[in-house]
Amino acid sequence: AYLTRLPITLSGMAALAQEETSALDRITGGADWAVGVLYERLKAASWYADPSAPPSAQATRKDAALFLWRLMTRDDARLAARYTARYASRGTSPVPDVPYGSPYFDATLGVVEEGVMSLVDGRSFDPDAPASGLEFYGWLRLAAGWR
Repeated sequence: AYLTRLPITLSGMAALAQEETSALDRITGGADWAVGVLYERLKAASWYADPSAPPSAQATRKDAALFLWRLMTRDDARLAARYTARYASRGTSPVPDVPYGSPYFDATLGVVEEGVMSLVDGRSFDPDAPASGLEFYGWLRLAAGWR
């Protein structure tokens, strides 16, 4: 149901990650959790930047980047914030549409540097563009196989 060209929802990202990979097993213990429960658990653990976002909200590229980066870094705070540390002396971002200090900064740079997602024109990320279910699935497969 999520593998379409239509925008995926925030809860849809969690559902697809649970259905199609074992990447969330460290959270679920390998059990199939109800999508609503999984979404709330991930939201409480900051897998989504907006704590007031409903599960039915459409996911953007920046939402996908944050979700995938959390999955890739396995909640290792030092690893997850490595780009903030790397660019601290500059205080600017190499990606003009994702500013340094944004909750999406580390995630965006991480997923791009690791080849999970790409810059849309070689320079910009287009963070507010919707993410389709098919796009997210492709990114998810790459992120789940990372390291």
